[in-house]
Amino acid sequence: MEYTQEMNLQSESGYCMPFNDRKEEVVLTRAYGKQEDGSFNHGIDLAADRYVLRAVADGIVTAIGTDREHGLYQTARYGKYDVTYGGIRNAMVAFGKRVKAGSILSISGSTLHLEVKYDGTEIDPVEFLKMLFGNMKMSGTDSGMPDFETLDMDIPTDYDENMEEIEGLMARLYPEYLMEVAGGLYTVPDKTEQSLRNIFSLENLVS
Repeated sequence: MEYTQEMNLQSESGYCMPFNDRKEEVVLTRAYGKQEDGSFNHGIDLAADRYVLRAVADGIVTAIGTDREHGLYQTARYGKYDVTYGGIRNAMVAFGKRVKAGSILSISGSTLHLEVKYDGTEIDPVEFLKMLFGNMKMSGTDSGMPDFETLDMDIPTDYDENMEEIEGLMARLYPEYLMEVAGGLYTVPDKTEQSLRNIFSLENLVS
């Protein structure tokens, strides 16, 4: 499929690559299309162990599930594009939630399987990433990370000075923390737990 102007992705929040490569070379382990063994790869596979996966533009999470082909996967819709992140370790955004460019979606497993469809038609994800990269350059977006707003004032914080180190620690340690939480390693007082439940209930009512 050849890209046309109508296929260009529009996003008010800007654009972001699916993940940052941590200043390392990104390794494509399997390309899109027919493989040497006669099988057909409907996406691309990338060596991206425990990477923070991000929304590439304005969108909405349209699917979270598990199957034999993808393992745990998450799909986000950006305009007419459906992007599936397969082989993930944790999904961080619930079904039906809206996202902006740079929003954290999930944590990858050892290999990220990426599939892209345009208006229901499967396309090579590499071509989609090329278009996305071009949009980033045209819009002057470096990483797609949203700016933090502090009372509409430009107030430097410790996070600003140590952002790269903090995000690196999050990417490395957060998946283990989530697994420990799921295993019941951490507990909170009953009063605190009930307060959290009330907050979550309120959030669901207003969202």
